[in-house]
Amino acid sequence: MTHKVLIDYDMRGWADDNEIKIHTNYEEILRVGIDPNPKQESSDEIIATYCEENNCDLLTGDKRAYTKLLMNPRVKAVQISKYDFYTSGEKQVYLVKIL
Repeated sequence: MTHKVLIDYDMRGWADDNEIKIHTNYEEILRVGIDPNPKQESSDEIIATYCEENNCDLLTGDKRAYTKLLMNPRVKAVQISKYDFYTSGEKQVYLVKIL
């Protein structure tokens, strides 16, 4: 089980509003676009590599992110589940665990 989660750039507003909730599941919250994490324009492959190398889960609103994550040869499987709903962004928040 990981104690870190990476917040995808499209979920930054939701994450700011829900930081307490996220901390109930994770000790450390990392954000795309804030050094030393992946840059805002990073591809899903780069994000997958970062999560795999740093043993962290991913919270994203990209419902097709898994297809790019699985293209990474280091990623053998992913587990996707609903985590929350981003009301003002009008999209589902997905928890992606890289296995």
